[in-house]
Amino acid sequence: MKWISEAISGQNLYLKLALFVTGIGTGLSSSIRIIGAKIALFLIYLILEPSLYCHLFKAIKKLIPFLAGYWLFSTLLNQDFPSSVRFTLQLIYFLLLMVSVFGGVSVEQALSDSSYIRKWAWINSGFVFCIATLMYTQSFFAQFAKLRARKDKQAIIEQIEAVVQTVSGETESIRSRIGNLLQFAVVRNKLFCQANVVGIVFLTLLVIVNGL
Repeated sequence: MKWISEAISGQNLYLKLALFVTGIGTGLSSSIRIIGAKIALFLIYLILEPSLYCHLFKAIKKLIPFLAGYWLFSTLLNQDFPSSVRFTLQLIYFLLLMVSVFGGVSVEQALSDSSYIRKWAWINSGFVFCIATLMYTQSFFAQFAKLRARKDKQAIIEQIEAVVQTVSGETESIRSRIGNLLQFAVVRNKLFCQANVVGIVFLTLLVIVNGL
């Protein structure tokens, strides 16, 4: 059987949002057993696009210190053990949900899939704001990493000020990049492409597992 290219990341933006809303809504009230079953379902689902495991691994590395601190304080405060387990599994489940929905999604794809609703000016402005925020954030961390790599002896506050000044100077460049993205964003996916069928099947399975 031919492997489906971008079986998860290539799904339509609206389908991803439906999965995200369903995942959040069902994850808040599920029992430990159901959450565990859904975590297993997501781990199997990610096999369809193995590159997403890299995103998952990075996210788990950032989550581990928080979980270690949480279990330390829950032990010291004698918190109910089943509640602690349920909270931990919920965090892992929501992490898997985030990776499945947003992992590997490009700005071009989001703009392409949202081309119809972006005909409304206020929605288009919202997209522009989000993209600009993303670009500024990426630029900030990239510049900060470069400055730290030089092992400059400046105080951390001075380093941040220097980075902010550098990033501010990229305003015109970022504005131009956003303009190009909006201008050349084209509709790319048919509604019933293979990736979307995979997404619909998985969404159905998620609802079924939640009802067990």
